[in-house]
Amino acid sequence: IWSVVVMSSPKFKPCPFCGGLPDIRYSFNTLLIECTNKNCKIQPSTWMHVHTNNAEKLIKIWNKRKDLEEQ
Repeated sequence: IWSVVVMSSPKFKPCPFCGGLPDIRYSFNTLLIECTNKNCKIQPSTWMHVHTNNAEKLIKIWNKRKDLEEQ
């Protein structure tokens, strides 16, 4: 398995489950964002759910949070 860490960016919101920092990287020729906190019980990732190699679009998807009014 080959992957390369591309960048960490202050544009990212923290992990919604643990507050950890996300990374954006390529894995299996797919751009993904995932939580880097190995102690995060959820460890969210966009790998299985988002199919785009557009970094800006992926960051917008990662940063999207459900509005408090919608809960």
